[in-house]
Amino acid sequence: MDLTPAELEDRMHEYAMEASKLSKQDSDAQIAFDLLKDWEKEKFAEVVDKQIGSSMTEKQHKARLSDEWKEWKREFRQARADKTKHNKAHTNANRLWEHYRSLLSNTSRMAKMGI
Repeated sequence: MDLTPAELEDRMHEYAMEASKLSKQDSDAQIAFDLLKDWEKEKFAEVVDKQIGSSMTEKQHKARLSDEWKEWKREFRQARADKTKHNKAHTNANRLWEHYRSLLSNTSRMAKMGI
């Protein structure tokens, strides 16, 4: 696939815009995950406090089996999956931008050399 310098510049611009958009999504997903991760111990303690039991171990066991904790862990896993997905998409867009930048640089260099 031989692209003209103008076409390479268009592709670079396209991937730069895509990378910029994905950077925001990546950042938002990272923040959401970090907030949930920071809140995990407090949330577990809150769920444990709601349990009825004669010992802390029993209450913790019941908390881990509770629907509230299971739902929170599901949200946590989803946030982690979203963070990973957005990070990969952002990284891939950056790689494509770099690929087309390199092609444009090589094309320009070859044109100057008369190749």
